[in-house]
Amino acid sequence: MKYAFIASLFLTLSTSCNKTYTCTCESGWGGEYTLEVKKPNRAFAKRKCASYNDPVNANDGTQNCRLTN
Repeated sequence: MKYAFIASLFLTLSTSCNKTYTCTCESGWGGEYTLEVKKPNRAFAKRKCASYNDPVNANDGTQNCRLTN
């Protein structure tokens, strides 16, 4: 019984606990698109979403990526 409990605890902790967040970005061509970001918490998801922004002088300029949920 003890080993079954330990095994189930290990399996529970070893599986991914990521949540799915929605990242909405504006493209340089005037449209919006969404991406799914799977991260363990909102802070990590926000950083990942912001990493989709292109540099300021990029030609197509993906801008204003933000979490929408």
